[in-house]
Amino acid sequence: MSSVPFDTHAAVKRLTEAGVTEAQAEALIRAITESNARADLVTKADLRDAISALEIRLIKFMVVQTIAIIGLTVTLIQLLG
Repeated sequence: MSSVPFDTHAAVKRLTEAGVTEAQAEALIRAITESNARADLVTKADLRDAISALEIRLIKFMVVQTIAIIGLTVTLIQLLG
């Protein structure tokens, strides 16, 4: 999984401009950064890859299921007809 860029300097600057002390702002941004580093964040590319893999699995399942149904139908017609 790829990481999401986060400008910590700009965030600290915005917080200090809003009246938060620099030490508090740095501690808050450090906590947010550490939290994001440990989180399993998903990007759009990750979602696209997962959806593509699921679509392929679903198509394979449907093809096998269709072949099985056709085979059973032909067998039943031969047995009963």
